[in-house]
Amino acid sequence: MESNSIPDDSYDVSSDKHVAHDDALLATIGLVRPSRNRGSLIVTEGGYQPGRRVADAAYQNVQTKRVEWEALPLVEEGLDDVIAGVADEDRLDVPCTLADIVLAHDGGLSIPTFEECEALGFEIEGFKAFLKRAFITKHETLPVRTYDEDLREYVMLEQDTTYRDAAFPDAATFLLSLPLGERVSCMEQVLRRADKDQPFVLRTRVNANGRRTVYAAVSEVYAQHDADALALSMRDALGGRGLRGEVRYNASTTDILLDASFHASADTVGSNFAAGDAIQVGFRGRSNDAGHGSIRFDPFGRWNACLNCLIISDATGEGFRIIHKGDMAGLAADIEAGIESAWKVFEVFGARWGVLREKPVSSVKLHGQLYADVFDALAGLHEDKVIRIPGVSLKAMQRAATSDTAANSGSLAGIVDAITQAAWKELCEDIARDKAERLAGALVPVLARYAE
Repeated sequence: MESNSIPDDSYDVSSDKHVAHDDALLATIGLVRPSRNRGSLIVTEGGYQPGRRVADAAYQNVQTKRVEWEALPLVEEGLDDVIAGVADEDRLDVPCTLADIVLAHDGGLSIPTFEECEALGFEIEGFKAFLKRAFITKHETLPVRTYDEDLREYVMLEQDTTYRDAAFPDAATFLLSLPLGERVSCMEQVLRRADKDQPFVLRTRVNANGRRTVYAAVSEVYAQHDADALALSMRDALGGRGLRGEVRYNASTTDILLDASFHASADTVGSNFAAGDAIQVGFRGRSNDAGHGSIRFDPFGRWNACLNCLIISDATGEGFRIIHKGDMAGLAADIEAGIESAWKVFEVFGARWGVLREKPVSSVKLHGQLYADVFDALAGLHEDKVIRIPGVSLKAMQRAATSDTAANSGSLAGIVDAITQAAWKELCEDIARDKAERLAGALVPVLARYAE
């Protein structure tokens, strides 16, 4: 998620150039709006030129999507559920070799050297993984293509060859179809010939019936960083930012999938809502605790690709990927760094789409001070030199804060609205107004952080 300089975060709602502005902003974190060629033109996936105004139906459709998004839980709530759920499994990793294992008549196994593993059961995926960890060393005489110096040509010669092969190649379906007694007998016969000294790790947990079962078998170099630890890192990094989404934990496969985002609404997309406009931004994360996948965490975006907001483009940027090997101690810091690099872009969209308007001024400390309303906040921030707009007086900003406009909403967004309205009343030149709006826009990410 590395980024270079970020384009100016002012948002020009009066021009169709806002699509290009947002494209450039998202490109700094590797998010590129999907597009296609139509002759010499580059158009959206829906076939429309970026910046073309939408039909009225698009506002209703984007609002429907916003309502669905608002019904999702805050991402930290879903992550808390994962942390609690994995903790209840009481996981235990058992390093072992085939020499340590005794097959049980009930289809499970025991490891007499481990007190807690005297009667382990098998989950289906754990059984399959265990079979893949059993190998047999084979000695065969095989024809080998060899270059003969005397004949000056390649010839086939028989050579003694030693190699390791799977003890149960593709055998899980067959073994599970056998009656229990036959299955255990078959496995015992094959395991007698298997390599006894090959190390691996049985991953176990307690199931709903209170029995400890094998849910995975991984190599001895596998580095543990399970779903609960990953969810804790994500919660610490994402919590309190207003992100909503799904956190799905599949106990059977141990997959964890995260989708946390901001979403636009009908009243925040602006009067120039167009094909190519971003309507959702956020983060996606995934991992697996059974040795079937790396840890990934990436930014993603969704864009309106048509005139009715029915065709939605989706793209994922390149965040970071970590395999389950080596030292995992720095993973939490890597996640936080990855989030922060994208957050300075996403918070601009979050503020634009309503995060600031949902947070009362009186509920947060601004520059270390609590204020009753926007009027008092403007005075305090002006005195602390946080807000100083050339040509715009404090009185003009406070008048806007007491007028019958959005600046009198009592929310953090009212601070930005008051500055913008005062600038338009007190400044005559477009250049001066534009500069004031840019300075007000620069407050958006700052206030978004307070909104946490």
